[in-house]
Amino acid sequence: DYNNSNMDYPLTKEQVEQYTQKRFIYSVMWSIVGDSKSSVRSEMSRFLADSVTLDVPSPDQGCIIDFCVSLPDAEWFPWASKVPTVTIKADQVAGTDVVVPTLDTVRHEDLLFTWISDHLPIVLCGPPGSGKTMTLFAALRSLPGFEVAG
Repeated sequence: DYNNSNMDYPLTKEQVEQYTQKRFIYSVMWSIVGDSKSSVRSEMSRFLADSVTLDVPSPDQGCIIDFCVSLPDAEWFPWASKVPTVTIKADQVAGTDVVVPTLDTVRHEDLLFTWISDHLPIVLCGPPGSGKTMTLFAALRSLPGFEVAG
């Protein structure tokens, strides 16, 4: 997808390889401990950092799952840097369509974008009030050329 939208500066084979390897490590973290407690995430992050020869964030910097891999340079950067600062007016606080961006909502939206762009089916699970619909609608509303009713 990157090369299709950046034809003037396509990724080299080496860049694709570096990105794919790092994104794979991130995906392993997400799939195994994405919904775990912080202590479990930290333990898994330390285990992976000690087990792989790839460049991964050191355990002192935080968990691997707290970082994303950028394109085109395939460098790790903190998800926290992608969390926007928002100002909510007093009359908007009770609104059901207000989403306060957090580290988790930014990560979840990125995952939803991946599935949506690949036209994959999505099943969101969780107890009532956990934010499934709100997160999905926030992700859909932020897509260019997409209008959401509801």
